[in-house]
Amino acid sequence: MASCEVELAHDQFLSASASCQVLAKEHEYSIEVDTSELRRTRERLDQRRIFAPGPGLAIIPVLWGEKFAPGKQVWEEVPFMKIVSTQAYEIDASVDEPVSAVLKSGAVAWVRIDSFPGEIIPGKISFIGKSPRQQIFRRRSEFKKFPVTVSIGVSSLPIRVGLKATVTVEPQQAGGVFLPRDLLMGDEASPTVRLKGPFGVSVRSVKVAPFDADFVRWLDPPASEGTVLY
Repeated sequence: MASCEVELAHDQFLSASASCQVLAKEHEYSIEVDTSELRRTRERLDQRRIFAPGPGLAIIPVLWGEKFAPGKQVWEEVPFMKIVSTQAYEIDASVDEPVSAVLKSGAVAWVRIDSFPGEIIPGKISFIGKSPRQQIFRRRSEFKKFPVTVSIGVSSLPIRVGLKATVTVEPQQAGGVFLPRDLLMGDEASPTVRLKGPFGVSVRSVKVAPFDADFVRWLDPPASEGTVLY
């Protein structure tokens, strides 16, 4: 019996030893794979240049709702810091509905920053919102407020995020024949007007371009004068 138990224990020892050797080989293989991946990653990092896209002001970095701090882990292609340009800014404003209807994207604007009352900065309208902006803690007014964005270049002025400004927009000017929008019939794709002629009233297709909230510009009038009917 003792001899059989010794042989069984010896076999168990050999089996456990072989299992340990296999497990050690697996760990060695995993270490080699991880070492190779680490080497390739370091090579990529050595070839990478990390730089800001331009001069700007660094904002407190936030990652998933928490302030970013040294020692926290980041992943590839995950942004964790924002830089606000100090040479070009966008001003957010809210204007009444009738005003937003007559504004045009690209229109010239003049901006006065409260901190620099003597400076007039040229800019242009880059965005006009189509849906009203909710006004918090304000009484309901007759007109809704619509968002408008104005782009400006501040050159060397020490402008910072959060400063208040006043925006003045040059009124649009154009020549030609203008029609009240109420005179147009049909849909926006193919509008028509009713013309009074020597043989009665006729309906004519017209080409128009938007001008403001009340008028459109008539691009192809048939004559220099005439009568348009409601």
